[in-house]
Amino acid sequence: MTRYSLAPTSSDWWSGRTRIRQYSGTYTNEGYEQYDTAWRELKLFVIDILDEEGRLARTELPIYGCRFDQEHLFSLLESYLSKLKIKDAESVQLLGDGAP
Repeated sequence: MTRYSLAPTSSDWWSGRTRIRQYSGTYTNEGYEQYDTAWRELKLFVIDILDEEGRLARTELPIYGCRFDQEHLFSLLESYLSKLKIKDAESVQLLGDGAP
């Protein structure tokens, strides 16, 4: 039986900015057209496979997932967990950092 450790995390250290084709009509000192858009926080998760003693399995690579949108993040997580056959796992550990 396989054991999994799932750690959804929040990226307090990084935010992304997505460009929307809505320019403000003003220009920078260098002559570039400015745009205005909101900062969006990246949502991350990591799936680790544990060995029989509950430590990280050195023979397996972790699975990382990231999205800007929470709905898309959970959709990606669901697809990974179904491919890993999470229903057949001996145990699943859920860890979180407490961020919203």
